[in-house]
Amino acid sequence: MIFYHGTELASAQSLHHDLLLDAAIAADLHIDGADGFYMATRFEDAEFFAARRAIVGEPAVVRLESSSAAYGELVAAGAKTQPIPGGRPPYFKGEELFVPAALFEHFNQLVRRGEIVVVKHPAD
Repeated sequence: MIFYHGTELASAQSLHHDLLLDAAIAADLHIDGADGFYMATRFEDAEFFAARRAIVGEPAVVRLESSSAAYGELVAAGAKTQPIPGGRPPYFKGEELFVPAALFEHFNQLVRRGEIVVVKHPAD
């Protein structure tokens, strides 16, 4: 399964080199919504969120690949695939996978097992 995370370039490079999630860092970078890690199912939707980060750096989109089993584990533990909140332009075409901060260690275990990986770096 392919997901996209819109952010700014420095964070994208950090995720590329060490995909492990940190609740304190996520809280510091939080803009809106519940605390957690958000991944869009469509690149174009992630680009919107990357552009929102342009005020603190160059926008970038990180592409992540998850095994179906890893996705199933996250959802069983409380992650949610849901419509991206909106209702006014831009109208999002995909959904988002929301991983609550409480599941970051579970996410990180899946990364360590190689079941979630960054498959494309924005500068590649």
